[in-house]
Amino acid sequence: MDLGRVRAMIDEMEAEGRRLLSMGNVPQDDVNVRIVADMRFVGQGHEVSVPLTRSDVAGAGKGEELVGQFSKEYERQFGRVLKGTPIEVINWRVIVSGPGPTFSIADLARSDEPQGMPGQASNGSVKGARDVYFHEPRGFVNTVVYERRLLRRGAVILGPAVIEETNSTIVVGPRATGLVDDNYSVVIELQ
Repeated sequence: MDLGRVRAMIDEMEAEGRRLLSMGNVPQDDVNVRIVADMRFVGQGHEVSVPLTRSDVAGAGKGEELVGQFSKEYERQFGRVLKGTPIEVINWRVIVSGPGPTFSIADLARSDEPQGMPGQASNGSVKGARDVYFHEPRGFVNTVVYERRLLRRGAVILGPAVIEETNSTIVVGPRATGLVDDNYSVVIELQ
């Protein structure tokens, strides 16, 4: 393995990642760089992702640091190492990232006004209304339909109501109330 070529490739990937982040106005002091090699014993069909440091690929030797890191990670995952079996690197990855987002669900606006009164379309969350069959009162009831993603923390949904989202529908029965809690879960209370 030509470690000089590997180091040059890692440096090039890191420089490209840093360039892209700087285009997004990420300060260089906030950049985090991780190096990972996907390695395996020759002949195996499954790779092990091995986190590396710069010093693991900086040595002038024949990759003893790489072999050592692979052996530690392989043993951690599988409880043993196959001594004497050649090792190969399948992929080199350099992950260059900036700080995570500072968005917090708890920071979103709170709405304490009821959102289930007929004709009341608080914050635009009402999509419309349609007839929905309920066991009680054994028939169809004109029911307000809400867009889930537009409901804010603290929203109170008076039944009957339907709350729609892409993968799910929540039905708030005629004798129930829904509350969007601080975690944006819809908690339904039966009356």
